[in-house]
Amino acid sequence: MKPEIKNSLLLWSVIILIIINVSSLGTMWYHKSSRSKRARVTHSQRQAPRQQRGNSMSEKLALSDGQKNAFDSLYKLHRSNSSKLMAEMRKNREAMQTLVMSESVELDSIKSLNYKNSQIYEALSWGQLEMHRNRMQILNAEQQKKYKELQNNFGERQRGRSGAPSKGRSGF
Repeated sequence: MKPEIKNSLLLWSVIILIIINVSSLGTMWYHKSSRSKRARVTHSQRQAPRQQRGNSMSEKLALSDGQKNAFDSLYKLHRSNSSKLMAEMRKNREAMQTLVMSESVELDSIKSLNYKNSQIYEALSWGQLEMHRNRMQILNAEQQKKYKELQNNFGERQRGRSGAPSKGRSGF
């Protein structure tokens, strides 16, 4: 093939690629405003305090003041226990990182820290299960049934957001 023809083909292919890129950028810029308005609304709703969001779990379950206080104390206790465990796990990870980066790698020390972290993770998991069990003990039978329905609906909404088909739907 002659060099003049090669140069003209190369020039036209570059021009076509530039036009395609400019058109795609223009399309993204044009549709950006509609996406940002929609995202801004949901983001502001997410950032509002729980009491201002409306339709909170306590309203849906019709919790009494005593039940609300019990939930608050249960959450605070769980949070304090889990934050201590998380801090310990973070400290162990940092220690493992320094051991790995040191000149002489001590495998036994790293294994022991990793084992401690697995125990902490297990304690955190058990703490979540215990919190759920205690939460269910605070609710009466009707509220427990409603709570389970709300949790199932929440799971279906989450699956719908990710694009995976939820139960009973085809996914289209």
